[in-house]
Amino acid sequence: MLLRPDRTETTADRRVGPRVLLVQADGLGLGALGDELEDLGMRCDTVATPDELPDRARRDAPDVVLLDAETGGAGIAHAIERLRRDHRTVTIPVVAVVDGPDPDVVARADAIGVDDFVVRPFAPADLGARLTFAVRRGAARADLDPRTRLPGRRTLLASMERRMADAEPFAVLRIDLDGLRDYNDRHGVERGDDAIAAVGESVVAAATAAPGGDRIAAHLGGDDFVLLAAPDDARTLALDVVARFEEASRRLHPAEELERGYVVRPDREGRPRVHAALAVSIGVAEWRPEREVAATAVLDVARDLCAHVKTRTGTSLAIDRRAEDHGPWARRGPTPPGA
Repeated sequence: MLLRPDRTETTADRRVGPRVLLVQADGLGLGALGDELEDLGMRCDTVATPDELPDRARRDAPDVVLLDAETGGAGIAHAIERLRRDHRTVTIPVVAVVDGPDPDVVARADAIGVDDFVVRPFAPADLGARLTFAVRRGAARADLDPRTRLPGRRTLLASMERRMADAEPFAVLRIDLDGLRDYNDRHGVERGDDAIAAVGESVVAAATAAPGGDRIAAHLGGDDFVLLAAPDDARTLALDVVARFEEASRRLHPAEELERGYVVRPDREGRPRVHAALAVSIGVAEWRPEREVAATAVLDVARDLCAHVKTRTGTSLAIDRRAEDHGPWARRGPTPPGA
């Protein structure tokens, strides 16, 4: 929290309000504005340049970003674009301060990709209300899964379409959990939820471990996860997801299942039945500018590949490269008897 040297902490300072990250605070007059926003119950931090914004936002996860659209130049638009290309920051609303009156003010605000704008001059209370409304609207629009807090289908498709508009190749990794129904029957639905969470954690860890931030991890519901990344990173990311989930699965299975990779248990009629250990299947579809297909079609190709490799035992992966002559490959787990 930023306090003037002559101020002591008040009840307003201790209120839990939106966390505001201010960019180019000198242009916004942070000396006065920051104090006024804090008196309204908000918590303010600052970065000096737009270049610092993406890393700081990933680290601190502010509720809203406030910036001066008149002093940042092209750097502002670039920084906002970087926010929109990372699942950790893609849903953070951005509010801009613009000079007015100006008939082109809406076009200028839209050009840099902000979610809302405030025209100077303004009263601090009005700005505080606008920031609070931006946070509320952002929370209402954000299709975050309540368990994993990852963005959903709407945010994912918007990110894919943004890359398509820029003619930027990308890969979609569709990641699904195998054996969940049998696992729930053996260990209960709550343990099954733990398994789904382990997949999500593995996807997020793989997405954030590699350098850079041009990856979107999404949760489409149930055990269906997606990772949006550069085509050259797809195979490495897939293997990282697999390795992380295999490590996580050690806490999900009894020792017998871990050692053998499967367990034989009687079904409801008393007949022995083979239950494979949990595994992940991954289907990867690539998009390049020469492929004129919709974002939903790319998602469907990855889904179909994932469904195809789910017929194999153990962890499997298939990559679709329609522009190249590469076939799918698979990494198989232990084969149960009779499979």
